[in-house]
Amino acid sequence: MIILSEEEEISRVYTINLSKVLLSPENRRTKRAINMIKEFATRHMKAEEIKIDEELNRQMWQRGIRHPPRRVRVKMAKDEDGVVTVSPYSEEVKEEVAEEKPAVVEAAALASAAGTVAEVAAEKPEAKVPEVEELEEKVAEAAEVKEEKRKPEKEGEPEKIVLGEEELAEIMAEEMDTESEEKESEKRKGRRKSESEESE
Repeated sequence: MIILSEEEEISRVYTINLSKVLLSPENRRTKRAINMIKEFATRHMKAEEIKIDEELNRQMWQRGIRHPPRRVRVKMAKDEDGVVTVSPYSEEVKEEVAEEKPAVVEAAALASAAGTVAEVAAEKPEAKVPEVEELEEKVAEAAEVKEEKRKPEKEGEPEKIVLGEEELAEIMAEEMDTESEEKESEKRKGRRKSESEESE
């Protein structure tokens, strides 16, 4: 349970689905969409007095009365008087965080490489500590080596078997014998079937 002091305001971010606005007549859709936002705020923020921000109002009326947006991302803030202000939610904060992640990964890789270099430098004081460019090159080379290790080795071609004429003749004779035996067994089966049909 969250207990807030009177001075603090409650703020929440919602995505409101306005697709049911299309059920109302064309010449009343945007008005109905604004009423739906107010109803949503009343239900979720438990307040009677709702104020729509001017910027959100412009966003709703931007395409006219007939074509309001299908969904709206809003921020609802409730102050100490119980008045809820509904404003459009901007995602600028999230974009900055997303941009920082790749830089953090690169910095961590360089830091690990720099850590190993620093250890070597501590052991040998006369050793030269490489610059950032050299470290980046080493990290790139290490990544290439890992990729090469991951690739499966290509299977070689099957071995070629060289047979002499006599060996080849023996193999052919064996194949012909098996074929002739199969034909004879089929003939026997056919005879048995015909004999059983005659006896019936």
